[in-house]
Amino acid sequence: ERTDMTERAQTIGRLAGRFDRSRSALLYYDSIGLLKPSHRTPSDYRQYSEADVVRLDQICTYRHAGLRLEEIRAILDSPGSRVTEALQARLEELNVDISDGERSDAGTLAVIAAGVRGVREHQHV
Repeated sequence: ERTDMTERAQTIGRLAGRFDRSRSALLYYDSIGLLKPSHRTPSDYRQYSEADVVRLDQICTYRHAGLRLEEIRAILDSPGSRVTEALQARLEELNVDISDGERSDAGTLAVIAAGVRGVREHQHV
């Protein structure tokens, strides 16, 4: 099993490149407990599993939607209604920005709306 993990694991550099993030950003995510590597080599190198990759993808999606890192950590560490609350709050902020005449990103609104719909559908299953 350890060999399996080593073969599929991604290094911090590879993961950073895959998600267009800096190595420093991933180190920061580690330091605040947002994205901890699943494994470390005997030489103390970080190795990220497929579950870590999925988590980073979620982090990037929520960041694109404008959520703060603290909100993202709370969402990922306690899934469910917390997601709906955070996305709904962000959607309301954007609606205020729009009504105040500020420019908004339609892609961001779509991500948030899809997230709220997806959470609601999942909760009703």
